[in-house]
Amino acid sequence: MSRFEVVVDNAMFLLVMGAPLFAGTWLVLTLSRKRSRSWRRVGWCSVALLATLACHPLVQFSVLEPYDEQRGAALAAQATERGLVGMAPAEVRSLLGEPTYVSQLDHDTTCWGYKQLPGYWLGSHFQVFIERQSVTVFEANDD
Repeated sequence: MSRFEVVVDNAMFLLVMGAPLFAGTWLVLTLSRKRSRSWRRVGWCSVALLATLACHPLVQFSVLEPYDEQRGAALAAQATERGLVGMAPAEVRSLLGEPTYVSQLDHDTTCWGYKQLPGYWLGSHFQVFIERQSVTVFEANDD
């Protein structure tokens, strides 16, 4: 990951963490002012609060973690059924698609990671380990 990607990722994380606080404050201020309180404005504030909470990592964890674990188990079952161990990298790409990240562990071993549940900040990665142009092992991370 480049330095720019790390900065952008951290900025997005801070934005997502602070957005519910901003939206909640906006809703409280709207409700506390009689002149500006209208059902339309309260509705917009409520929608903004719910939308920002849907992206919040801690809220996502409580809602999406069971689905992330199920997706990891399903990927592991699919990999076992189709005989992922022993496949060439091109075959893995055709089966699972492009990896979310690629990590070089040593001069012979590469790890391909696939996000189990896209959009889930704290979610796990399905990992495929490739050694000498052949899959040696895979792992569904369930944290």
